[in-house]
Amino acid sequence: MKRLYKHSLLMFILGGLFFSTFTAYATYAILSSGVSYQPNDSSWNVDNVEAALDDLYNSLGTNGGSCSGFIGMNWTFGYTGNYGVFTAPGSGEYKVELWGASGGTHSYNGKGGYTSGILYIPEGTTFYIYVGQMSDGASATYNGGGSCSTSCTSGGGATDIRYFGNTEPSSSDLAWNSELGLNSRVMVAAGGGGWNSYSSGSTGGYGGGLQGRKGYGRGVDNGPYGGSQLTGGDVNNTTASQCGTNGRFGIAGNGGNYGGGGGGGYYGGAGGSNAPSTGGGETGGGGGSSYISGHTGCIAITSSTNRSPRKGTDDAECAEGTTDNRCSIHYSEVYFNNTVMIDGGGYSWSNVVGNQVGMPDLAGTGTMNGNNGNGYAKITFVG
Repeated sequence: MKRLYKHSLLMFILGGLFFSTFTAYATYAILSSGVSYQPNDSSWNVDNVEAALDDLYNSLGTNGGSCSGFIGMNWTFGYTGNYGVFTAPGSGEYKVELWGASGGTHSYNGKGGYTSGILYIPEGTTFYIYVGQMSDGASATYNGGGSCSTSCTSGGGATDIRYFGNTEPSSSDLAWNSELGLNSRVMVAAGGGGWNSYSSGSTGGYGGGLQGRKGYGRGVDNGPYGGSQLTGGDVNNTTASQCGTNGRFGIAGNGGNYGGGGGGGYYGGAGGSNAPSTGGGETGGGGGSSYISGHTGCIAITSSTNRSPRKGTDDAECAEGTTDNRCSIHYSEVYFNNTVMIDGGGYSWSNVVGNQVGMPDLAGTGTMNGNNGNGYAKITFVG
């Protein structure tokens, strides 16, 4: 009787092992050959579930079985002349970093600013990234840099990230200068102003923090203003023989004859002007301003169709220099934490300008005082 019991038990165990093995093999065969896998992260070189699971196992296994294996994964966007798309592959906190473009690579051109912040993004949420173009001549640059005319460079374009909510944007909405698109920006890194190459000492204003830097002429303080949180830059030169144009929301002013173009930004800088009849010099363009939803001192607009300043906690329209953080929050209620704003001169900004600290370089290995080149954007999963 004992021998029969032992024999039955042995057969039961062997049968269970056979069934488990067969089930596992069948599952493996189905998953590896019958189901395709299309990863959100293009760096994963896998084409089926088996490979995806192997990749996931290896990632987690190298980090003690922790999901921290995904920390540090990043997505980068360089200048292409078109928008980029980021869809969150998983829910979590992401660090967004933006660099504005410069008004050319000459040392007299204004350099681009830097913005960053941490944002919780639910899985599947989509953002659109617009990377500014560095000036390569007199033509207006992508994402808001102003043009110019003679012996000059145009302003650099801003770099921004846009959120359209749950509504699918149309192709016209996705144009860089569409009304809805500019209103949908939740973070902007300003572009720098162009310079006038005819006059020694003419410099473009660097892309701002809350305020863009002025452009300058031959040793005289008559240059155009940069953009702010509420207005585009003003040409600031009524004695010039040919003035540039003022900046406006999202778009910089154009330079007059021999004046540099303004830098793109939340509000664009004004274009530079020709030599005043009373003397002085041709001027570079003003820099644009930066914006971060959630950064104290910034001022958001009221809605997707109303660009008036939003109201603060006291129910009054927000004003320049505000310390009310509510003023900064985008109408979509998407906002960043741990915000950093550094202008194209390397100066940090709270609600006022601070010390020169430099900004991270594009490789993330050092610092620089302003971005000298095309804009750039980086999104990093941080946890």
